[in-house]
Amino acid sequence: MKPFLVIATISIFSFLFAGYTYFILTLPERSLPLISTVSSLNITGDEDHRLVFIGDVHGMYDEFLELVDKLEIENSTTLVLLGDFVSKGPDSVQMVDYILEHKNQTQCVLGNHELSVLFALLNPKGIRKFNHMRKEGKKQLISSRWNPIEFVTEDYIPHYNKINSNHRELAKEIGWDKLSGIAEHCCAVLKVPLHDQTLIGVHAGLIPGDLETPHLKDITTMKFVDSKDHTKTSKTKFKKSIAWYRLWKSQAGSTVLYGHDAKTGLNIRKHTKGLDSACVAGGKLSALEYTYHNGAYSTKLHQVDCRKHI
Repeated sequence: MKPFLVIATISIFSFLFAGYTYFILTLPERSLPLISTVSSLNITGDEDHRLVFIGDVHGMYDEFLELVDKLEIENSTTLVLLGDFVSKGPDSVQMVDYILEHKNQTQCVLGNHELSVLFALLNPKGIRKFNHMRKEGKKQLISSRWNPIEFVTEDYIPHYNKINSNHRELAKEIGWDKLSGIAEHCCAVLKVPLHDQTLIGVHAGLIPGDLETPHLKDITTMKFVDSKDHTKTSKTKFKKSIAWYRLWKSQAGSTVLYGHDAKTGLNIRKHTKGLDSACVAGGKLSALEYTYHNGAYSTKLHQVDCRKHI
């Protein structure tokens, strides 16, 4: 190559590199609002108020609307979505739009799929590398090079969640503004004090005694817990493990409502209510309604059939 061509090539490359560097360095930094770990909803004293907890919608917006129509929503009704209202199904954006357009009547806790989408939003490049590092168990490296999701109680990196192409595309499709709205409006745990008990809405589960400072990994992914050491939890069975909800056999005054466990399906117990009935896999979309009348709360189960999407 002739000398003048070499010099010209180097000059052009230097100019482009400088321009690219300036562009990157001057991009405005964006961050999500600090997310509430535990929020409270106070509805006591209202005889007419209806409180409805809904299991994993997973973007099945048509079925969600069918359920809402069946519930005959009024101004005195509050819906609580128990996480995983996005991903897998066809209409996640519409679900986000509904929540943001009906914030006065719709509460939401964040599930592992919402967290995966938020993480993909915060880390748009290199998710494949993240998944590889996660798979290899390189937790220290993961923590040092990725933007975490910031909660009031901890900075969270979803080590146990695989961030797939659907999460990445949803992060782009939903966008910063709407996902910032979701981060600001939703929480990890929703506490609802009633006259005779406290209802606790969470996505995956909750260890008794952990309400004030719950671990994000547990409440968004947990299914099993060590029967003797409750600090050891997992989304899969392991030696000497039991289902987390068996810890609530004798817990008076609290009821945990959750989703996440589609394999078990509808699981209504005295102190725990599992409402993920596998809608996105062709099961049902389930809702449990609490109504206060004559000094006591009663419950009613509502369901709609779902078409199979996965």
